[in-house]
Amino acid sequence: MARRRGIKMKKGTIHSPEAKAKMSAANRGEKNPFYGRKQTPEACAKIAAAGRGRTHEVSPEAREKNAVAHRGTNNFWWGRKHTPESLAKMSAAHRGRKASPETRAKISAVAKARELSLDHRANIGRALKGRFVGKNHSGWKGGKIIVDGYARVLRRDHPCANNHGYVLEHRLVMEGILGRYLTSGEQVHHRNGVKDDNRPENLELVVQSNHYGEVLCPLCQGHFLIK
Repeated sequence: MARRRGIKMKKGTIHSPEAKAKMSAANRGEKNPFYGRKQTPEACAKIAAAGRGRTHEVSPEAREKNAVAHRGTNNFWWGRKHTPESLAKMSAAHRGRKASPETRAKISAVAKARELSLDHRANIGRALKGRFVGKNHSGWKGGKIIVDGYARVLRRDHPCANNHGYVLEHRLVMEGILGRYLTSGEQVHHRNGVKDDNRPENLELVVQSNHYGEVLCPLCQGHFLIK
């Protein structure tokens, strides 16, 4: 049996809104000296020191009893979900709050000490699959990057793609003009010497030759024969 202010109440009693309002009004006055009181920093430190290092182990039987006790109608909050308005208020209250370096260090230490099972790791892998690849990656730049001054385009299905799936853009442009793949002996020359200027009118196809040709590349100083 539960007791409140010396009154004996039945277990599982659900109070009406009027009764709740009366109890709230009664507790708001001077009759309850502990209403609205907060612990001092010294008291909080003592409570924390007293509970530090203590471990509470709950037996399977006790857990089952607690579950059974909370599964019924005796617990008013059992199974309740927050409304969208309540979620919005909680989100607004926590927005902008940052944990201190000490708190972050504690969270990191606890996370590092946890050992995840193989099933748990597999579930995490399935949940994250595809979230940080391609367009979902924070560093996504439209599938085009610049390496050593040359523009590279992501084309994983291309036969000449590198290990990361990128192909030189000027070779792709020339292949589009010719309607076929380029061979290993064919190279694309930039007329104005700008490596990333891949306009069709700025490109010309050349074949590497052991003899002096008609084109001298201003970048590599190699001699090429125009095809």
